[in-house]
Amino acid sequence: MKHTIKLIFTIMIISIIHLLSSCESFLDEKPSKDLVEPKTLKDLWALLDNSLVMNSSPALGLLSSDDLFTDQNGWNAYRSPVERNAYIWMDDLYSGETHSLDWYYSYQQIFYSNVVLEILQEIGEGETESKAIEGSALFFRAHAYFNLIQLFAGPYSKETASTDLGVPLRLSSNLNNRPKRSMVDKVYMKILEDLKIAIDNLPEEVPFKTRPSKTAGLGLLSRVYLAMGDYKSAKDYAEKALALNSNLIDFSDLDGQRYYPFDLFNEEVVFQADFLEYSFLTSSSTWVDSTLYNLYLDGDLRKDVFFDISSDGNVTFRGSYTGNYRVFSGVSVPEIYLTLSECLIREGDYGKGLEVLNSYLLTRWEAGKFVPFTAMDRDQALGIVLKERRKEMVFRGLRWMDLRRLNKDPDRKKDIVRELDGTDYVLEAESNKYVLPIPPDEVDLAGLLQNLR
Repeated sequence: MKHTIKLIFTIMIISIIHLLSSCESFLDEKPSKDLVEPKTLKDLWALLDNSLVMNSSPALGLLSSDDLFTDQNGWNAYRSPVERNAYIWMDDLYSGETHSLDWYYSYQQIFYSNVVLEILQEIGEGETESKAIEGSALFFRAHAYFNLIQLFAGPYSKETASTDLGVPLRLSSNLNNRPKRSMVDKVYMKILEDLKIAIDNLPEEVPFKTRPSKTAGLGLLSRVYLAMGDYKSAKDYAEKALALNSNLIDFSDLDGQRYYPFDLFNEEVVFQADFLEYSFLTSSSTWVDSTLYNLYLDGDLRKDVFFDISSDGNVTFRGSYTGNYRVFSGVSVPEIYLTLSECLIREGDYGKGLEVLNSYLLTRWEAGKFVPFTAMDRDQALGIVLKERRKEMVFRGLRWMDLRRLNKDPDRKKDIVRELDGTDYVLEAESNKYVLPIPPDEVDLAGLLQNLR
């Protein structure tokens, strides 16, 4: 039975206005399907090209990771209780607040994607362009679900995924449909299904990198399989992605005198996204972890173009691929190289894995100063690539995913310690606090089971 779906150019304008004025009141607004009726493929592109929503990523994983630190004054200045509580891994993340930007924006992306997919079934014109729109909507939906499950569900475990609670799978734009939480395996299977269909439909070239390309779909699929511990599949899709786009920047060509050395949409960007604008990201008192900074050796150009040393000796991050203060969180070519290298090593071909790593690292060092890595065995090689991943992916939002998956390895798990005003706060490697609590308003409205902290 045909049904007419109406919606939302107006709601996008409302969204922007509310974001600029009152975040809390914006969150009280629910998307409405009774405002404007999209009728053409151009209208559907307009929904997906709303980059303020569709290309924004959750940031609480970055804030909770060991990429950064602050002091008491900096912590006090963080704008929201959620930010302050996430930094020290409090049991009560929300402190009386009822919502979460990370949850809300991800499900808004899912909502828009569902709307596009449903309308596309009705208008179904222009085969090539329709496929590109379908692929884009499926990519955005999969990306949102992957971000959600990295925050609001436990790390993937093949043994328990069928019984571990995931997040609600909303596959319809009907706002009255409020499903319960699906199990982790069901969520991952839907992510994989969406991405595989998307890859078949997405074009190799896109007019701007806020739209997903075939390489972006392959790169994200490789990321998902890496999080699942399926290293063969992650390797296969990383290889396919690099066959389409293996472009790297020679860091010696960058202008280190520019405060933001990287251009927007540079050749290493596969899919452009950036973090939601939490105050910690623009605070002058959010610093790079000193242990991490000390991993960069003399001659490693990343030490210069990623970071700036403030007058008090603290290190700030300036290496975003946005060309400005916003922090990049999308898919990049270096990530895909590192995934391929790690998976080759984990699959036993550590010589080939280090060869891939070395070829990429040549672009990161001063000419003549890089000494290619060698290893005596698989474990040593794995330690090398994970260290380089740590250094390259700083402030990209992937560290939270990596901590969660690596903490399952007794030899690589890590406790994180933070100190504020003489008090130590500890995030133990196997802590339930690697799973954020679901926003209270969602628990109340949909009757969702809450995560234990």
